[in-house]
Amino acid sequence: MTATQSPSSEEEHLFLTTLQECLQADNEKRAAAEQIYQDIAHEKKAILLLSTLRNTTLSGPIRSFAAVMLRRLFQTEFENFWSKYSVDQQTAVKKELIARITQLDDDETIRKKVCYIAAELAKNLMDENEQSQWPEIMEFLFQSANSSHSALKESALIIFEAFPGIFGNQAEQLTQIIHQIFLNCLNDQDSKVRYTAAQAFAAYLKHNCEKTQLLNIHRDCLPYLISTVTHSLANSNDDTVLKALIDIAENAAKFLRPAIDEVFNLCLQTMQQKDEFEESRRHLALEVLVTLSETASAMVRKVAKKYMNRLVPQLLEMMVDLDDDPEWSIKDTIEDEEDDSNAVVGESSLDRLACALGGKTMLTYILTTVQTMLQNPDWRYRHAGLMAISATGEGCHKEMSVLLDDLVNGILVFLKDSVLLFLF
Repeated sequence: MTATQSPSSEEEHLFLTTLQECLQADNEKRAAAEQIYQDIAHEKKAILLLSTLRNTTLSGPIRSFAAVMLRRLFQTEFENFWSKYSVDQQTAVKKELIARITQLDDDETIRKKVCYIAAELAKNLMDENEQSQWPEIMEFLFQSANSSHSALKESALIIFEAFPGIFGNQAEQLTQIIHQIFLNCLNDQDSKVRYTAAQAFAAYLKHNCEKTQLLNIHRDCLPYLISTVTHSLANSNDDTVLKALIDIAENAAKFLRPAIDEVFNLCLQTMQQKDEFEESRRHLALEVLVTLSETASAMVRKVAKKYMNRLVPQLLEMMVDLDDDPEWSIKDTIEDEEDDSNAVVGESSLDRLACALGGKTMLTYILTTVQTMLQNPDWRYRHAGLMAISATGEGCHKEMSVLLDDLVNGILVFLKDSVLLFLF
């Protein structure tokens, strides 16, 4: 089979067998199959993988594996094989990918994976002047984003998220159209469309983070974004929308300025809901606030300082969440707390906040709470109080230096603490 020929049924059968062997648990069989796969020419491999994707009678795992491998091929070997195809075959590949996405009765997972393949191909077909060599994909995105089918809207948004630069040098003149897509999709009746739109919007803001004027055009999308995050927290176990908010806090923090009160209140409430939410979700909510403080410290000091009297006690409460092991003192080694434990996350977040916002903003709230903790008969509170002073030493060093004598004298008392942990 040459690059311009379709594979024969025999070649497709042999290739399918190879893919199945690549998924074997047996190491020897899998290694042998992987070698056969590696030896197939890239231009032939891509056509065979696409043929496998097309075959809806195959099992989900095989087609899913084919999708992953085709995307990887476009990521790593595109320049080595794409030019070997004729123009007609290149066009056929593009059309086939769009056809797979528009196959609404196909497996949802497969369709999403094909979206990522399409985004990767679109990325490769953007020339050095940011002119797309695949204009049909842009037309497809606009049509799908305005479709009555939620699956097509999702597909368009997935592609946009994976490659927010897909409009290339036409992006500026298409700004109003893009804005309307986000406005509509973030307010869509289908929650899955809204969630996917939030992720795509975060990627778009990151891609255009230095274009203040452009970001301002999308400012009216912000209430719908916050509403989508709120809805996902109340109705979904998936944290991807909350993670999208973290991405925005990291890459376009000032975009959130008009909704800073809503963001802080929402995240603080999420952190407090121990019975409703997993620890990991509460940590993500905290990460939004810490990231915002790091990337837009002046804005947080000016507008959100009032929330520190709620945030700091929650962090110190997290630091108290330690396991009281009665046998720790006779163990040969002392096990560190897990990196994602409440105690570790609370301490590192307090450190980051102190460094980001400084002692003028943070120290009063920290010391007010710590003084009470150091008098607590429960050793975990005293331990957390001392660790809090240590954790904030770098960020609050200037303000702490004025209180150094009192701080040192207060800490020295704990050398006589009855709990051996403090002497260790």
